[in-house]
Amino acid sequence: MKKIAFALKRYLNLTETFIYSQLKNISAYETLVLAEEVRNKEKFPHPEVFSISDLPPLNRFLEKLADPFGYFGYYKKVMRDQDVSLIHAHFGWEGIFLLPLARRLKVPLVTSFYGLDVYKMTKNPVYALQQRKLFREGALFITCSKQMREDLIRMGAPADKTRTYYLGVDLGKLHFWERAVKAGEPLKVLMCGRFIEKKGFIYGLKAFEEAKKRRPNMRLALIGSGPAEDELRAYIREHSLENSVSLMGNKNYNEYIEELYSSHVLMSPSITAESGDQEGLPMVLIEALASGMPVIATRYAGIPELVGDGINGFTAGEKSVDELSNALEKLAVDPGLVKRLGKSGRAVVEERFDAVKQAKKIENEYKELLR
Repeated sequence: MKKIAFALKRYLNLTETFIYSQLKNISAYETLVLAEEVRNKEKFPHPEVFSISDLPPLNRFLEKLADPFGYFGYYKKVMRDQDVSLIHAHFGWEGIFLLPLARRLKVPLVTSFYGLDVYKMTKNPVYALQQRKLFREGALFITCSKQMREDLIRMGAPADKTRTYYLGVDLGKLHFWERAVKAGEPLKVLMCGRFIEKKGFIYGLKAFEEAKKRRPNMRLALIGSGPAEDELRAYIREHSLENSVSLMGNKNYNEYIEELYSSHVLMSPSITAESGDQEGLPMVLIEALASGMPVIATRYAGIPELVGDGINGFTAGEKSVDELSNALEKLAVDPGLVKRLGKSGRAVVEERFDAVKQAKKIENEYKELLR
């Protein structure tokens, strides 16, 4: 059985469960991981993880000094010893980094893009120049939404080598649970993610406040942390929302899933940050819909490919507090709507965002490249 190397800068950030899902669901090929740094390995176990960070200090220093010049002593040895046939780099910057290694070993290089590497990093002219070289020499480019594919092609990616394969969830583990807002029970709203500008949580908080003025029986919980936390705390305090809004801090994946099942609706009010950074297609939306929960999300990037307005949730314009609050109110007024949208959401995920089905499609791409 041929071997594929999954390549990342870090194996693995807690927010990158979608990469681990791909890794676990590749079955037609053996897989190993190449990483510059290892973290959270106990949460993302894999039998073959090769990392520069595991080398003795002097060797590690020499590798980091030489690799930017295309030397890759350690990675090259691993690739040859393990007889790796193809590299799958995750994020554009990793594809750029490993292009000289793929060229030297004459193996195909597949690069997956997720958002930050398309919408923020490309503002740097040096990165943009390096990315154009990757587009010329890389074997295949994968995006997580059709909108991102169009944007990548506008940046110079060859259309015939650029595909869209949606991120997927493990439907065997993320079961469907029908949401029901019981009489007298508050509508429980959840926002989850890093507290950074592009997540737009301040607009979700403002929308919740407006909806609560008309429908007082509502509660909001936020999972996460980050640089925008002080702004959120200040707004909660200044607008006397302490009794209805909870900042829950960071949660591990299982704790986050528990909160998902104890809530009625997920709100994801993402925006385009001043840096140009924006979402690709947030995994939290796919997971929420898979669990049977309707969502309220921004009508931009790849989100409309997942969320149909009035079908499995509601969409709103960027920073549109009115549209967000109106969507919350609709769900608060009609408990049956939560149930109906939740059922539709699960059906959409089963059809187009099943991790096993998506992995098979990627395996077919490997097969074509290795034919």
